[in-house]
Formats: sequence, structure tokens, C-alpha cells
Amino acid sequence: MKVTLDKKRILILGILICCMVAAFFLHFLPFFQMDLTSYRIPGDPDVWYTYRQIEVMTSDFPLYSWFDPMTAYPTGKHVDWGPMFPFLASVLYLITGVSDRCDLIFTSSLTTILIGLVMIPVVFCISRILSSWKAGIIAAIFITVISGQYYYASSFGVADHHIAEILFTSLFCLFLLYAIKGRGTSRFDFHDPGTYVPVIIPSILAGLSLAAGLLVVPTILIFAGILIVFSFILFILDTVRGRSSEHLMLINGIVMLCLLASLALTGIPSPKYSLSTYSMAQVHVFLILLAGTILLYLYSLVSEKKPIRFLGLVILSVIIGFAGAVAVESDVVPMASSAVGLFLGSTSEQFSIIELEPWSLADAWKDFNIGIILALAGFVIFIRAAWKRKSEIHLFALVWGAVVSLLMFQYMRFSYYGAVVVLVFSACALDAALAWNNLPSPGRKAKSVGSRNKDEKSSIAPTGGWINYLSGQGRGISIVVVCIIVFCGMSLISDYSLATDYTQKMQIPSPWVDTLGWIEQATPDPGVPYLGPYSADGWKYPPEAYGILSSWDCGHWITFLGKRIPVTNPFQDNTPVAYAFFFAEYESIASEIAENTGIRYIIIDRKMVDTKFQPTIPLYNKSLTKHYYFENYLLPDPNGTSELLPVTLISQPYYRTMLSRLYNSDGSLANPAKVLYIEYSPASARQAVPVIFVLEQMDSGKAYEQVLQFNAVPTEGREAALHSVQLSSPVEKVSALRHFRLVYEGFNRDEGAAPDFSNTVKVFEYVKGAQLKGEGIIEATVETNIGRVFTYRQESENGSFILPYSTIDGEYPVHTRGPYRIVGSGRTIDISEVDVVEGNSIGL
Repeated sequence: MKVTLDKKRILILGILICCMVAAFFLHFLPFFQMDLTSYRIPGDPDVWYTYRQIEVMTSDFPLYSWFDPMTAYPTGKHVDWGPMFPFLASVLYLITGVSDRCDLIFTSSLTTILIGLVMIPVVFCISRILSSWKAGIIAAIFITVISGQYYYASSFGVADHHIAEILFTSLFCLFLLYAIKGRGTSRFDFHDPGTYVPVIIPSILAGLSLAAGLLVVPTILIFAGILIVFSFILFILDTVRGRSSEHLMLINGIVMLCLLASLALTGIPSPKYSLSTYSMAQVHVFLILLAGTILLYLYSLVSEKKPIRFLGLVILSVIIGFAGAVAVESDVVPMASSAVGLFLGSTSEQFSIIELEPWSLADAWKDFNIGIILALAGFVIFIRAAWKRKSEIHLFALVWGAVVSLLMFQYMRFSYYGAVVVLVFSACALDAALAWNNLPSPGRKAKSVGSRNKDEKSSIAPTGGWINYLSGQGRGISIVVVCIIVFCGMSLISDYSLATDYTQKMQIPSPWVDTLGWIEQATPDPGVPYLGPYSADGWKYPPEAYGILSSWDCGHWITFLGKRIPVTNPFQDNTPVAYAFFFAEYESIASEIAENTGIRYIIIDRKMVDTKFQPTIPLYNKSLTKHYYFENYLLPDPNGTSELLPVTLISQPYYRTMLSRLYNSDGSLANPAKVLYIEYSPASARQAVPVIFVLEQMDSGKAYEQVLQFNAVPTEGREAALHSVQLSSPVEKVSALRHFRLVYEGFNRDEGAAPDFSNTVKVFEYVKGAQLKGEGIIEATVETNIGRVFTYRQESENGSFILPYSTIDGEYPVHTRGPYRIVGSGRTIDISEVDVVEGNSIGL
């Protein structure tokens, strides 16, 4: 069929090109807030691991490393992301002929934008098939400016696989719509290619699109589930209508075979049986779905126009299959439970990850503004089209929208899938509004059918009743124009905020860049080649290898910027071990973890002991509430009003954690200065939060006497307690750490900025420590690399000291000013670096 470029097609092409140009510049805006040479780019953890994947792939193109020993020490990591996005970014990087890391970051970020540009014609085609070309134009305009997670995922500086997920799943939906439409009303006839070729070709394209998506990340299995839900509904409808379902079996079979082929291409690299990994679990799921499709087809044949029989056979098959799986203790059962838990929001792996938090209506309005209302209108219009016109493509759109919406409100991360649903449904709703111009307003006659161009009519526009009152002369166009202006205006304001303020806020902190630059240059080589190649089979770390412990969300920074091996990471590997160390209240426990895990360095920043502390408590102990470390009270307003003000006070267990002892006290003996003495009424059925009646700051000794006096004469309905409000001032004495020493402090190296001692990134080393016989308190003056001076003090235990700092031959920029001093004795002693590292005994 010959395609001619008439005026309408030229107009459409021109608008799409304009949208793509505008989208490029809009999504390139964050670049102007960044400095690639100093890594002033978004600190989103996943982005940094993507850079590493691209760096490794370009070094040995096109091989992809499914196993990475440069993270998750001491086991290494079977990577759960696919090679597709690194492959696309690597191709662009290699084509441009650039060579350094800044260029890699630039081309990788550019890949994100280019994939986002392809989405513009894709959503045009989806909206066009669901409504008309006008809906396609509106959708193209909307996706150009749409804000929220979608804008972030498709903007410069965010080299992540999410935008590739969106593209390939959208292509899957597009081609699947064509396949469903190609099914038409005809019956399958093997001798007549015209009855199945229009289904086979788009089905193959849909299957290849979903297979490509599977090579991005296993999350796209959600869309295989959407297909199965839609197919089940359509099998029921075919049974009721007495219609053959060969086309439907053909569509599902082709898609599942394409997915199996993609797994055959990648192999089965992961030993973990899970839908979130490239494992046999996925093979089993695709085979089950393929077999299920065949069973549904057979049941529809024997249940023609008998839907009760069809449903009975399906339910019986599910019961038998589930019982059989339970009987043989198949791994399919927990896998199915995990899949159901995804939709119910019961995943156990949320770990305070923002993108796994629920998505609220406020978030929806912030991301999509009036698009939410328009999408709801589109949903209603699609229901009408599916019900009254028996439109199967609109039925699929409804299933797609319903499943994605359910997931979107369960987990914020899926809002980038939801963006496509919202803008397509919104565009189709506005296209329906455009058709109102052709309806008669009260007192006016409708235009004759012959006077209207059929291309201007929406295929789904409802008519009659109140719709006619909204029409009038040009009223539909007015509504559409106003909605487009409002949506675009509000979205652009949000986009600009994300491109400027949010981009600056999300940049990796300068002290971390400084710290990891030092880590790369000054710490021992772990003996693992940074760029590989690696083999998971029989992998063993060399003897000189070691791990670096920090917060899980900093793991990829350590790998890419420090070129060292983190113990935990944003994949949440080894988090129980990591947080057992951080929250340990005895140094012996922390030392045992360091020995068993091979931890040599620990990196801690201010947030880990402050804003991140409470959210990470469940990573250590889910049954331990935040009230163990902090207590919330109500305090009478000091201004004399009757209002009770909330206040949070710190309890002693906080100061005993390794996090506090390392960062707040630099590992030194910490004595209380001033503490808060309070008397309060405990929480009760009438008052959920304890209320403070007496609050006084005093010396710790006096405060303890006050508590003893209060407890000697108990008062009903009142209790006494001691707290603190300063992170560095404990309630009780906290002993010094004897096997951990500060070796570096990272700080903001911006030109003209003075070091902020309260917001540094501190690096500690685990050492054996030099052993020294003696009694009392020993101390040494320590100066850090940024000029901060503190006194390390240690109280003897069992007649000895274990000293972590050397006073001579030190190899780190943090050093002592002179020898150790035993307080009150006038004696001094020097300790060599060898004695500290080897744990030698020193005579006084």
C-alpha cells in the first residue's frame, strides 16, 4: 500500500519533531547544574552502578559481566539487571570515540534522553489506535512535558534502566494492541493467511519488545502478567459469545516463546530462584503461562457458551496444580506468594527505600496534576467502549491501566509506568471532548454527516444526555485547549524545579567525592581487577582482598568512585551483617563481625548517626522500636499556653552503638557533660505520649542522685529518667574503642569553603592494636587531615590498654601529635605502626 505525505501527515510529523526537539532541551536542563569533572551529578545509587556496568562493558565490548566481585564482599554479586541499557549506552560511547570517565557519564546520560525521545512517537501510536490521531498529538505533547518520576528517569544525569523499561513495555503494549485489533471478528483459518498474519506479525513484535525489556530488568514480568489477566478475561468472553480463541492462544504463545528465547540468549546466570533474578524461576513461569494458555483454550472449546463450566475447570486446575506443587515442596509456591505479595504491598525487602514507599494522592497530583482527573475520565470512556462496543483493545487498555495503577499506589517506583497510562488515558479523554464540537447544542441542529471529516471524529467519544450540554459552538475545543495549557504549565513548573533545585539537592555530597578519591589513591589495592573479567564459577578473593563497610545506599559510590569493594550496597546485599556491626553495643561483637567478614575500613557520615539512624533500625532488628534509642514526649509550652509541644530526647543505648561511638566520639572515651533530668507521666489509654512535668539540665552526677532520690519515694503516676539532646554528649560514660582508628576525614573542597567539622565523612580502619600493660587512663592528641584536633582517651581494662593509633611511622594523614600520655603519671610512650597493625605487646 502506497503511503502519501498529505497535509495531515506532514502536520503530524512536524508536531512530533517539534515535541522531540522541545523534549530534548527540557530534559537536558539538569546538565547546567552539574560538573562532570568533579562528579557533581545526581547521587542516585543505581545510576552509579550503571556507570560501572557501562565502563566494564566498554572495556571488553560486547561482553556483559553477570557476576561482580567489586561489590557485596565477601561473596560478590550475581547481577540482577540485564545487559540491554549498558549495551545501548556502550554503543553510543564507542561510536563517539571518547575515552575518559566524564565522557562516559555524558554519553550514558545522553542515552537516557534519546530513549525518552523515542517514547514520543510510541505514545502517539498507542493513543492513535485507542482513539484517533488527535489523541496521539495530545499524548505526544503531554509526554514532552510530563513531570514526576518520568521526567526524572528520562533526564540528563540519570543513566538508569528505568527509561528503557518504559520504552520496551510501551512498545509491547503498542504491538499487542495491533495484534488484538488484527484478531478482528474473523475465525482462525489455517488455509487463509489473511485470518492470522495480521495477528502473527504484531505478536512477534510485541514478544520481541517484551523480550528486549526482559534484557533490561526482570521487573517487566509485570506486563506478562497483564497479558495473562487480559487473556483470562477474553477467554471467558469468547466462551460466553461462543467465539473461537485460536488468535488469543497464538498471541500468548508467540510472546511466551520470545521471552523463553531471550532467556536462552542470556543463559541462567543467577543461582537464586526468584522472579527478580535471571534464574530458572522465570523459565518455569513462562512455561506455566504457556501451558496455562493452552489449557484455557482447550477449556473454551469444551465450554462453548457455558462460562460456568469454563470457570469450574479453571478453578479445579488451579487447585490441583497448587496442591501438587505443595506436595512436592516446589519452589513455585513461595515464588507465587511473592508475586501476590507484590500486588498486596507485603514485600519484606523495602528497607527504607524511597521508591518502594506507597504513592499517595498528593504525590499523584504533584506528578500529574490535572492529568489524574483526565485519566479517570479516560478510564470511564474506555469502560463504555469496552462494554457497549465490545472493544477488545479498550479492554486491554483497562487491564493495563488497572494493574499499573494498583502497583503505582503500592510502590512509588512504578509511577514511571503509570505516567504512560495517565497521559494516554488523558489524551483519549480530551480527544473525546474534541468530538463534542460536532454535537448539537440546545436549539441548534447538528452538522450533516457528509459535512464532517471522519478523521476528525474520536472513535470512542460518548454522546447524548449531559454531553450535549457541554458541546455548543467550539466548547469542546475550548475545554481541550484549557486542559492542555493547565497540564503543560503546571508540568513545566515542576520540571524546572526538578531540573534545578532538585538536581542540586540530589548531587552526591562533596565530602563523599573527596573521601572516595582518597580511598582510591591511599588504601591498599584489594587485588581484584576493577574492569574484570570475572567468572562466578569457583570465584575466590585473593588473600589481600578486604571489604569497606558503609551505609547500604553508598555501596555503589564506593565501587565506582573509590574502586574498592563495599560489604553492602543498594541491592541490599549483606545488610543484616552491616547493621549488626553499626548497632552493636559491644566492641567485641563489632570486632568479631569485622574479622569474620573481612572488613578493613568503615565509612560513616553525619546522616548515618542523625537522619538515617531511625529508618535503619529495622535493618538491625525489626522488633526493636525507635523508642529504645529515642523517646518522644509532650512538653508544656514554655510561653505559658495550654498547648503541649512534642519533643524527642536521646536515650543511652544510642550512645553505645558503634555508629555513635565512631562518628560522634571518634572512638574515644566519652563522659557525660550536662544531661536532662525529667519527671513525666507515662503513656496511658487517655494519653498516648508521655507528658513531661519537670525538665532540668544538670551535671550527670547530680542528675543520678536526683533519680535515686525520686525512686526512693515513688510517686504514683510519675516516673523519672535521664536523657540528652546532643548527639556527642552521652547520658552515661561510654568506653573507648580499642581496635578502630580514624584515618581520614572527607570535607567539602569547594573553592573558598572552610571545612565544616560537623559534617565530614569519616573513614575508620579496623586494626589489632598495640597491647600495653598499665592502669588508669591513657590519651593522645590527634590531628586530622583537615586540621581538626581531638584527644583520644582510653581507660584500662584488666590492667592493660589496646592502642589503635601509632605515634611514629604512621601512614595516614590523621596522625598523633606526640606520644601517648598516661594521665596523672607523667609517663609517655611511642607506638610504632608495625605494633598497631600486628597487635604486638609493648613494655612500658
